[in-house]
Amino acid sequence: MTASRTVPGVIGMSLANMPQVPVMVVFVPGAVGIVFASLPYIGVMPRLWDFSELGILIFAVVFLICYLFHTPEQGLGRTFGLTMSIMIAGISN
Repeated sequence: MTASRTVPGVIGMSLANMPQVPVMVVFVPGAVGIVFASLPYIGVMPRLWDFSELGILIFAVVFLICYLFHTPEQGLGRTFGLTMSIMIAGISN
């Protein structure tokens, strides 16, 4: 499944569970997820040597997003931020 179909699917399923959520609750974590994925993708990933370093990088990005958006009210934003970070990184084996 391509990224063009995956991201709207994840967002749509999450919004279906919480239709009362304002748009800014989704936009801010999405923007943070894009930043947290873009900076390592541009600055760190070209310098990685093996999969252990990649694992540490993925853990750090996921930890920071989950730490910043830790409340249950921010669950939709956390989902969107994590989805955007994985889709932008484009890690494939």
